[in-house]
Amino acid sequence: MTAVAPGSAYRVGNRYYKTDEEFLYACAEVMREEYKAIVEAELILQLDDPATATGWDMITPEPSVEEYKKFTMARIKVLNHALRGLPPERIRYHLCWGSWHGPHVTDIQCATSSM
Repeated sequence: MTAVAPGSAYRVGNRYYKTDEEFLYACAEVMREEYKAIVEAELILQLDDPATATGWDMITPEPSVEEYKKFTMARIKVLNHALRGLPPERIRYHLCWGSWHGPHVTDIQCATSSM
């Protein structure tokens, strides 16, 4: 069963919290209840997180790659917080580059790293 990741739920906008970090963690705590319910129902939890990739070309002015990595890693940290204690074998992560009709000429490059 699909559920939105906190980093993508974050797109609704912060109107009540003092910082973006507080807002992200509030999203994580709310979504955690949904994640637990899905796993407790013996379903596989699929986390949909399109904002991780598509957020790159939605930030104005465009950040550097290092700035965007920092931005993204903060959201991954919050996601891990929301998933704490849940069985990893019951969780899947879905990342996509969006579904608009047209060429993806402003996408961030998918980088590979050597291990």
